[in-house]
Amino acid sequence: MRSAALVGLVLLTGCHAGTNGNTSPTTPVPSTAALSVSVDAQPLTTTSDPAAPNMAQWQVVIQETAGVGVEITFLNTTIRDASSGALATPMGLITLPGTVVAQQTGSSHIQPRGSLTVPQSLQYALPSGGSAISLIVGVQGRDDNGHVVSGSGQANIN
Repeated sequence: MRSAALVGLVLLTGCHAGTNGNTSPTTPVPSTAALSVSVDAQPLTTTSDPAAPNMAQWQVVIQETAGVGVEITFLNTTIRDASSGALATPMGLITLPGTVVAQQTGSSHIQPRGSLTVPQSLQYALPSGGSAISLIVGVQGRDDNGHVVSGSGQANIN
């Protein structure tokens, strides 16, 4: 009976050894940022310009979701005819370097788990003569740990 009690005491001591009294798990620190990109589009409007009779306005919302800050290096938006896939005219691609994003929004840096909203608009025409478009947005940045990260989003506007 005495040896059973001694074994039980050794087992209990062994179970506690190595925890140093700390029983809470540690949360791993993320090493790389992650971007989520969405497009919040307004209804299309028309203009009086026959060369570019349509006007689209939208906001690109970029969110950092992993807990590491990000400096946006560029934002690309491609505007395509929703029915044919052809690029809008006179310009079907908008490229904003990080410096322009900063001018428009006040900063091109997104805090950990923060977001940045970039307003955009385009007056355009489509080869099909219609107005419905697809917006394809790509964003690239460098996180606070030096990693290149990217994200993309898409929206159709009728």
